[in-house]
Amino acid sequence: QNRLAGAWQRRPSFGMATAQCELCDESGDTVERRVYRAIRLAQGPTPGDKELPESLGFIKRLRKDWLAAGSPSRCIEVAGGHGLVSLLLLSLGLSRDATIVDPFRPRSFDTLLSAFREAGLLPESYSLQYDERPLDEALPYLLRGGDGGGGGTVVVACHACAHLTRDLVEIAVAERAAGIAVMPCCHSRRTVAGADRTKHAADALGLPLGVVADIALLGRLEAAGYDARLRVVEACAPSSNRVVVAFRRGEGSGG
Repeated sequence: QNRLAGAWQRRPSFGMATAQCELCDESGDTVERRVYRAIRLAQGPTPGDKELPESLGFIKRLRKDWLAAGSPSRCIEVAGGHGLVSLLLLSLGLSRDATIVDPFRPRSFDTLLSAFREAGLLPESYSLQYDERPLDEALPYLLRGGDGGGGGTVVVACHACAHLTRDLVEIAVAERAAGIAVMPCCHSRRTVAGADRTKHAADALGLPLGVVADIALLGRLEAAGYDARLRVVEACAPSSNRVVVAFRRGEGSGG
């Protein structure tokens, strides 16, 4: 229960000074500190120590574009596992309706949900669902439902393996999701689209395969009608610290 105590004390504040009050409570405490404290005191299994800094870093890198796109209220988190990204998006007021898609629902999700509720981190009104169907079944269904399509919905995935990232991007583009934000990992010849050509280009440039694959993903999203950008998360290992953020052209603009 105390394994995150040192990490909480070492971590800086959320580092996003804005006029929006959801980042602080009345005492000036930050949401980030409250989250670290809630997880440190949680009763039950919790994610590994690196999961929270990585999830926070992921959200920090997509937040500016999310707000510029008009703050879409609905998100679908693919390969969400413990659901930390969805819980953080709800706590920060970036989303009011979150669905986690993952065939395996770990016990740590229920631990985190209870901890966030007990700490008063979640908004008064919100929707949080867990869909345990496979990605290729759940994601098209969710993007077609409710609002008549993907408009207004952002699909996110923090450290989904490269082949899952590829599949979710193709589905999200086909269903015209309003936004896509991914931080791919585990790039290899087996998981990267056009792996032989991409690997040849990476070798010729002296770059890691993952870097070239993520840059290629930018081009794929631009060609599909999205404004795409690449961000870097310092809290993650260099092999998997790149966030690709894309919002459908006309939905907003980042910087």
